[in-house]
Amino acid sequence: MKTNIEHPTSNIECRSEDVAACICFDVRRSHFHNIKKPISGFSLVELLIVIGIMGLLIAILLPSLFKARQQSQLIVCASNIRQLGLANLLYANDNHSFCVIASADIFDDLGDGEGGHFRWHGTRAAAGQPFNPALGPLAPYLGTGGRVKNCPLFDPSIGAVTGNNFEDGCGGYGYNEMYIGGRADLYGYCPEAVATSAKISQIKRPAETVMFTDAGMAQPYGTGVIVTEYSFCEPPWIQENPGLPSSDQSWPSIHFRHHGRASIAWADGHVTSETLTFSNESYGLSPARVQAAGIGWFGMDSNILFQISK
Repeated sequence: MKTNIEHPTSNIECRSEDVAACICFDVRRSHFHNIKKPISGFSLVELLIVIGIMGLLIAILLPSLFKARQQSQLIVCASNIRQLGLANLLYANDNHSFCVIASADIFDDLGDGEGGHFRWHGTRAAAGQPFNPALGPLAPYLGTGGRVKNCPLFDPSIGAVTGNNFEDGCGGYGYNEMYIGGRADLYGYCPEAVATSAKISQIKRPAETVMFTDAGMAQPYGTGVIVTEYSFCEPPWIQENPGLPSSDQSWPSIHFRHHGRASIAWADGHVTSETLTFSNESYGLSPARVQAAGIGWFGMDSNILFQISK
């Protein structure tokens, strides 16, 4: 007699004479079904090797990326300062060859303290206020808003921390006030000198005469040193009287903020990147501390690179 047995866990139909074989088959089938498959993945050694390779690649690439970032910031700064130089040349072309005056009323006491209201980069209603670039003499030549573009490595908010932001709005750039934006070589440093400027035709060697630089002023703050906004690039020696410079050294204001380099716009319109070579005291800070803050001069220890008649 044949008996059909329906297996409870499968669709296999077993005849009675094959019950033993069917049960044996099902046991084997259940055994193989329950065997866990090996899990694929990385071993600890493989993970460590991958992490090591990634660390090595990062160590190789980071310096290159850092240098590329530095170079891009220097390029942006060079473009900004070149625009300033060209704006001044265009201004001169429209103003009988006279360059823009740096600070026409800096000696005036207008009832709110000395310092004046007019600069090459803007005007202000009262001392202590920021300069409005839209009302500056170079505004028509600097594009939308007439604002001087900030150097990518300059932080204009530092002056607000100290309350000593008397040149706010210059973008971290300084102008050759002594010889191009003023005529201290003719009058000495006095109200008559700052009320006029040099003509382009009077600059004997424009390719060797500084017009604009990265700029800032080193000042003590707590136990440290900060660099605040300053809109003039001072020559090494003060031009107190007509003729030769005096024996009194200036407080330096060229800021070598690009990892030891500063952007320089020359009077012929070209731009270079220069390295710091010497410095001087500033606001009671020693020359060594001022130089450590990246403030000083490049080239020779004389005014020759700033003077228009060489």
